[in-house]
Amino acid sequence: MTATTPAAGLPAPGEFRRVLVAARVQLLPWLTHFGLEVGRLDAATALLVPTAVVAAGLLGFPLFPFVYCPLLGVAHWRTVTQVFPFALGLGITRRTFSLATILVAVVESVLLGAVYAVLAQIERATGGWGLGQQVVGIGELSAVELFAVHTALVLLCAAISAVLGAVSVRSGPPALWTLAAVVVVLSGLLAGLGVGLGWWTAVAALLPGVPITVLLAGGPLVLAVVLGLAGFAVLRRAAP
Repeated sequence: MTATTPAAGLPAPGEFRRVLVAARVQLLPWLTHFGLEVGRLDAATALLVPTAVVAAGLLGFPLFPFVYCPLLGVAHWRTVTQVFPFALGLGITRRTFSLATILVAVVESVLLGAVYAVLAQIERATGGWGLGQQVVGIGELSAVELFAVHTALVLLCAAISAVLGAVSVRSGPPALWTLAAVVVVLSGLLAGLGVGLGWWTAVAALLPGVPITVLLAGGPLVLAVVLGLAGFAVLRRAAP
């Protein structure tokens, strides 16, 4: 009788248990430093949430994702830059740690996406927190659509932070500055080419026919997957 083998890239049953152990290791610092993080979150919330409320009123678009993204990014940055060397010392392989990082990010994104979708319904029921402002909700999107959008945005935040952390561990801080410079230059070139060749006009003509959920959830999700794969590749070659 021929033994079945797991699909390429997927963890075997025994490896999946090791991935769960690595995920628990990643969550330990979040519990250990919980008191400090609560203080930081309280201070950041006191400063940033009112700003998001005002900006939402001025711009007509909720900026709450730009509030929680930096806060979540700190946790994932720490996971890669601080917990990764510790995990290697415990005998956890780079592949297992990378898969655990993806697992934690996905579960966290789903949970927070659900929380923000519920908050959006409360916001709608209270008339914009009594201020007539949208902080968490986005237009007239339903709870399911808001769940998809916020889940994708949280996952994108986690992917960005994990990739930056992986680059820092793999090649050091100078690599981050180099990466930032490359991104800025390429973005400028792409923007210039888009204007010169008329790409943005064509894109603007296509956007009205695309559902807003596809734009706000599908775009970040695709980018998160690409960055996640890049971070996975970098972290598997990192030597802290």
